[in-house]
Amino acid sequence: MALCVFKPAGNYILPYSYNSLHGATIGLVTLTLLTRAVGHPRARDDPRRQHRAFLTAGVLAGLALLAKTEMGLAATVAGLAAAASLGYPDRRQIARLAAMFLVPALVVALVPYSVLVWRVGWTPVLIDSWLLLYSMPPEIAYFNGQISGLGNPIRSLTRMGIAAAKLGIIACFIAALSTLIVSIRRGRRGAAANPSQTSTRWLAGALAGLAVSAGTIEGRARVILDMADADLEAGDILVTAFTDPSWSPLFVAIAGLVTEVGGLMTHGAVIAREYGLPAVVGVERATRRILDGQRIRVHGTNGYVEILPEQPLP
Repeated sequence: MALCVFKPAGNYILPYSYNSLHGATIGLVTLTLLTRAVGHPRARDDPRRQHRAFLTAGVLAGLALLAKTEMGLAATVAGLAAAASLGYPDRRQIARLAAMFLVPALVVALVPYSVLVWRVGWTPVLIDSWLLLYSMPPEIAYFNGQISGLGNPIRSLTRMGIAAAKLGIIACFIAALSTLIVSIRRGRRGAAANPSQTSTRWLAGALAGLAVSAGTIEGRARVILDMADADLEAGDILVTAFTDPSWSPLFVAIAGLVTEVGGLMTHGAVIAREYGLPAVVGVERATRRILDGQRIRVHGTNGYVEILPEQPLP
């Protein structure tokens, strides 16, 4: 149908146009069945589904051959490729599936021609119908040459190049617009989730991250990479790469949490909110930038961590 709409010259011979339309439609349905037979998990594991799919696809390929020979040949090649893909490396399985596809296709395609030959003879079928190219009248040959572009290949290639350039420009415009829209949406979501992050990211000495549990706490940082090495005291701030459910017992003793990775719904963030602990996650290289034993201040509301200067001994 799209060919008939966007290539009006093809409508000069209406039967030809509709044959192309029907052949393309039936060929696409055939390809859909074959794709499901090859790609669908149930079909791959169920021989009965495979057989039904290939038999049905074979019938449709035969109809496509009757409607438009070129479309039918494409559907036939697709059926053989599907049989090879699904049956590999078992040659018998490949042959079995190919036979299930080809037999109904050939029966559906050859029976009408056989009836025509029996009723009217070979001459109308092979010569008057222009089934073979050698008998095609000059007018039809000229028409096909103009429609296909073979009548003037240089002009046709030039037009194809111009069309490809136009499509490329349109594709680049769509890609740029989509990228812009995605960037704007991400910026809005980030601002909504952490409105103060932009203003606090550039504070001197601050380590920016994602605010996941409100509050501010100051204490000793305990950098722990393995839970087995945990030696925490009340009021310590846990600094680690990430946490999982096995780390939950540590949250009873700590006063705050800083992790290198995580989000609003990760384990550390959820448990910190349950215990009311200020927490900042997504702090890049926190376990290396914060030293074990340093005094830090966690701003769980604004989403950043301050490393406090060492207090001089009295």
